[in-house]
Amino acid sequence: AGRLGIKGKENILGFVTSADKAFVALGDDLGGTAEEIATSLGKIAGIYGDEQEFGIEEAINKTGSAINSLASNSKASAGDILDFTNRMAGVSSQANISQTDIQALGAMFAESGQSIEVASTTLNTLLPKLSENQEKFAKTAGMTSEAFSELLKNNPIEALKAVAVGA
Repeated sequence: AGRLGIKGKENILGFVTSADKAFVALGDDLGGTAEEIATSLGKIAGIYGDEQEFGIEEAINKTGSAINSLASNSKASAGDILDFTNRMAGVSSQANISQTDIQALGAMFAESGQSIEVASTTLNTLLPKLSENQEKFAKTAGMTSEAFSELLKNNPIEALKAVAVGA
């Protein structure tokens, strides 16, 4: 809790409770201690804004539950999803892409046998370019510049999908 800047008895108790839940749900997949797992999930929750929106306990629970669900329902490991989510944290928050969308992309790449490191590096390069050169990517997506710009603004994952389909 201290590493995440959590203060106050109630907040620390919530953190400990969510750490225990996360360890039970993900401990086998992620390895490490309850503290390490909860700290990782807490950092992600903070970066993606979930801690501010839901509080630390619920944010860790939501983050861990999403990873656990994706790992349980795909061939992706919880570790790969967590790694991808961490690697995408900076650019995805700037591109207004939600944590759950990033986690789903991570599961998709891992399930299809893609290297998490390569996939995240590629997306970290591509996402800013979508904004920088909207006209070019609009053509690739088969859209007008205005329609692509609007889609990129309101639903960047759909814009990314449109470019992938068009390519």
